[in-house]
Amino acid sequence: MVNPVLLIAVPLIGAFLIPLLSAVRLKVLSRYIVFITSSFSLVSAILLFYHVTYTGILSVSIAGFKPPFGINLEVTLLGCIIVVLLSLGVLISSFYNLFIYPSEPEDKFNIALILLLLGGTGISLTGDMFNMFVFLEITSIAAYILSAYKRNGTGEEAGLKYLFIGSIGSLFFLLGVILLYTQAGSLNIARLAQYSASHLNNPVILFSAIMFIVGLGIEAEIFPFNWWVPDVYQAAPDSISSVFAGAISKVGIYAFIRIFITVFNGIPYYEALIYLVLVGSLIAEGAALFQKDIKRLFAYSSLGQIGFIVFAFLLKRADGYSAGIFMLLNHALVKMLIFILIGGIFVALSTTEIEKMKGIGRKSPILGILFTIGILTLAGLPPFSGFYAKLFLLKATFQHNYFIPAIIIIVASLIEAFYLFRLIYIFYSPGHEKKHSFSTASLATGFILIILILGMSIIPFHIKKQYTDKAAKSLFMRSLYIKEVK
Repeated sequence: MVNPVLLIAVPLIGAFLIPLLSAVRLKVLSRYIVFITSSFSLVSAILLFYHVTYTGILSVSIAGFKPPFGINLEVTLLGCIIVVLLSLGVLISSFYNLFIYPSEPEDKFNIALILLLLGGTGISLTGDMFNMFVFLEITSIAAYILSAYKRNGTGEEAGLKYLFIGSIGSLFFLLGVILLYTQAGSLNIARLAQYSASHLNNPVILFSAIMFIVGLGIEAEIFPFNWWVPDVYQAAPDSISSVFAGAISKVGIYAFIRIFITVFNGIPYYEALIYLVLVGSLIAEGAALFQKDIKRLFAYSSLGQIGFIVFAFLLKRADGYSAGIFMLLNHALVKMLIFILIGGIFVALSTTEIEKMKGIGRKSPILGILFTIGILTLAGLPPFSGFYAKLFLLKATFQHNYFIPAIIIIVASLIEAFYLFRLIYIFYSPGHEKKHSFSTASLATGFILIILILGMSIIPFHIKKQYTDKAAKSLFMRSLYIKEVK
């Protein structure tokens, strides 16, 4: 078994190595540092995933000091899933960047990318609220840099928006941490959960919950705090948009559900969030209908899907949690695939305008097939994994008599299917006869992700029974988390 501390230490060492390589005029090697580090993180996270699957929560005290006095890592099954997705996203991005070089200064780009991995991993593994804030700041600063990296007008504007709204989110999160500490005298998540269980009517606890709703709502891209997302996804380099949509948004969702399921489980007006996130999904899917830029279209699509995922966790039922985790996995892989393929299209056409993509499925049949599979999976058509994700979600929704939310999900899904099928039509409609050379790196990384998507599509019930159900049970049994940490 790999020591979980290495998942944080190795990226940190890698981030320090990159400027050293640049200083000795070997900065071309920095992109290999990111590739090697993310490969190590992926393999280590998979090993930890299998270990935790069969043994339960793994608690690690840093420097031998146990909580509440020491800093601890709590390796849960869901946390491992998030780190696997994050490591895969950064690995895919770094592999793509080996062939499609980011603009100068490349070493700073690679430092920010590896810090993104470091921060997201820390958020997913930490058992301490203040350390979650520290890792959240590392992730956010790296994301601000990467979103504005093209240094054009659009990129700079998106980066400033991200910086502004992200800073507000961090401030609210920190205020929530301070309020909790004044009441519980601890920053350990399990001890905060134990305290809040008997003090949910405390006005300070309720007010801190509101602070976290705003702060983590921004980080998890939850309505109505997600208006900045399409601008950032559009402006960021394509490989970074892939990481943002496929992995970083999932890190934010993990932080949100870890705090609200473990610490604030049972707060008043909890169910009001259900209708808030679903209304957000409906608005996002409607907005996607009118987009002329393909990156903005899929950014709005992500916001709609995130609403479904968060709704599944807000059901506060084990089957809802399982459906949410399965949908989270499916959405992460599909959005990594789609944004990486968009990168290949941009290299060939120098545009992301949808109308200028007519006929690309004819000009590059391989790219067309990969994109079509991704779109059909996202739309939830059988036999692809997206169908099972929505099936599990709707089943859990109907079983617990949430009929109005189920109708909203169905309507939003129909809207989504309409604009996705329209996109397929554009891809295969007659276009310009000029031949284009599409990125081999984009197609190669696309193949890797397609294999994973098809794997989920072939054995969805096995994945649900063996992994997502277990992760859901671990999340649902809140008392086990508290007991294990103590």
